[in-house]
Amino acid sequence: MGNNDDTRAEFLADFVAEFGADDDEIDMTKVTMDFDMMTKESMATILRYAESVEVTFTKKDKSVRVMNCTLHPSVLAQKLGEDWQPKEEEEPDERPEYEKTLSVWDLDKNAWRSFVVSSVLKIVYYAAETAATVTMKRGFYNDGK
Repeated sequence: MGNNDDTRAEFLADFVAEFGADDDEIDMTKVTMDFDMMTKESMATILRYAESVEVTFTKKDKSVRVMNCTLHPSVLAQKLGEDWQPKEEEEPDERPEYEKTLSVWDLDKNAWRSFVVSSVLKIVYYAAETAATVTMKRGFYNDGK
């Protein structure tokens, strides 16, 4: 097995262990998972990992917005200049999880934007090492996709 096949097999084994599905039931090119609450840190990890992440969230005016964004270091260096460096570790965000915001680079507007982490309804990103499109959405959210 090649390196990519090994990574895909490991991902599948972890996924099956976590979610209890049979491997023949899983289309590894399209993975969908529900989540009740995602932390700011776990969301930031996904945004640093993927070059483009589609985030669907509810804005403060209650409208729903879809934003293509990232925190991927090489994408940010390309957009903001090679001298750009990520911020040093900030003080821990002591606010309750439902008040925490995350600043991201909006790939369509070419500008920094932020959203309240608890307002996120869905996240879609491409996991290159497994060649899978991963969709994570709140259990109650149904966008017909």
